Amino acid sequence: MSKFKESFGKELGKNSAKFVSNKLFGKKWSTPNSLELTIKKEEAKTKQLQQEQEYEKFEYEKKKDLDAKLAAIQELVFTTDKNEITNIIGKVIATATAAFSKISYSNEDNEHQKAIIKSCIEKTEEGIYRLKSINENYDADFYQKRLDQFKAEMLNKEQGKKKTTRIIVYTLLSAVVLFFLLAYINKYRNETKLNEYLSAANTVKGATSVTVKPKTTIIKGDLGEYFEVVDKEYQINMDKESFNKTGKIMVELKRNGKDFAFNTHKLNPFGTNGSEDYHIGFGIEMLTDVGPALVIDATDYNYIPKECISIMKMKKGETGYLSWDVEQTKFDGLKTFQLTSSIEKSH
Repeated sequence: MSKFKESFGKELGKNSAKFVSNKLFGKKWSTPNSLELTIKKEEAKTKQLQQEQEYEKFEYEKKKDLDAKLAAIQELVFTTDKNEITNIIGKVIATATAAFSKISYSNEDNEHQKAIIKSCIEKTEEGIYRLKSINENYDADFYQKRLDQFKAEMLNKEQGKKKTTRIIVYTLLSAVVLFFLLAYINKYRNETKLNEYLSAANTVKGATSVTVKPKTTIIKGDLGEYFEVVDKEYQINMDKESFNKTGKIMVELKRNGKDFAFNTHKLNPFGTNGSEDYHIGFGIEMLTDVGPALVIDATDYNYIPKECISIMKMKKGETGYLSWDVEQTKFDGLKTFQLTSSIEKSH
């Protein structure tokens, strides 16, 4: 009774384990399915092995056939009889011609046929030599011409294969080059179109640049007695990256020889505050033939403060620059400009 219980328990344990395994990993891992999978793998291996054996047998038979044909050609013996010699040469040339006809660009058996042709050519040359040795020069010359013609046909076919190979290679290379060229052209066209689009989007009506000259080198206002404008042409170019479509004019000023009548150590531009004694500033009037197109007052905070301070620190005879933004819509008709200045004591 105890042995029965022990056997029953073992069987119950194995079946329980199988049940859990099937639930977790699926029925494909069950014992029958696992066995079927193993059988299929073994069948596939057996089939592959059979194919490899058949291929090896095929290669062996092919080599055996080649060796037999080569041996048969080599065993041909030339006598001193003209008819026997010409008969053998005729058969050998026929064998070479048949082998030559089987050679093609995609034929894997080409080397096999070439070996037969080589053996046939050697045997033919031997036969021609034998004809000459028995003074049958007419027949020797006849078969020599046939042999030379055959060699020429072989050479032409070999060169044709090489030419075909070159054509294929050149065609493939040309196709690759053409592909990348077309891709580059397409990319260039797309970039050009994009640039044209962006250029059109960034272009506004009216002039994009203008050249102006000082109406006078004298600066109006409080600081005019200490500075003068350098007399030359000034170019204003629209900044295409500017959101507001503006350009910048940079005017060169020269410090003259007159001493300042105020303390220059405590100055600040208008719009800034500190421990200054005076506020200073420069303005600009942009003029057309009919009047001012743009007026920036000297007391407006419409310049770069550092430029203003640098101008006031210049030594006699030195030059420096002040700049102002000019809207592109003001470019048309601009001819001249004049600077203004102001100084006020701080309260």
